[in-house]
Amino acid sequence: MSQNYPSIISALGSVVSGGAQLWSAGATAVNGGAGITALTLDEAADAGACAILCTLRAGAAPAADVTFQVVHTSDTVKTVNCFEAGVATNRAFDFMVLRAPLS
Repeated sequence: MSQNYPSIISALGSVVSGGAQLWSAGATAVNGGAGITALTLDEAADAGACAILCTLRAGAAPAADVTFQVVHTSDTVKTVNCFEAGVATNRAFDFMVLRAPLS
């Protein structure tokens, strides 16, 4: 028996290495300085009921130590911090915001 769940993908998109939004659906990405990108969601997503995945964009120059840290600034704003070897830096990345299905 299959279950019908509403789509849990709330937003997705890509940011180029200069920090500008390449494309997105369900969110607007704005660069806030070196390594800081604010994602403003079209629909609110509570911090306890969502997950945000960030990965280096395909074709981006490989790096030894790139990490992403997501801060749930509010239900509609999520801040993505990107670090390379511990230093804040703009890198091209893809993002996806997942929300828990409604019960």
